[in-house]
Amino acid sequence: MAREGVERGLAAEEAELAEYERLMAARRASAEARNADFLERAEDVLEATGEAAEASDAERGFVDAGNFW
Repeated sequence: MAREGVERGLAAEEAELAEYERLMAARRASAEARNADFLERAEDVLEATGEAAEASDAERGFVDAGNFW
């Protein structure tokens, strides 16, 4: 009887953990989508302002980060 209670408790905890893992995966996917959208919009702004080449150079380390912006 006690063993059955422990097994039920363990099954409930495993189900809770699985739900938490699904929730965290969904949050991670949502955050990645927001980040991708932000980076895409940032690239559009850089291209529109003519700073895309400078940003590309900075990413490669050709421009000192201290005076990049």
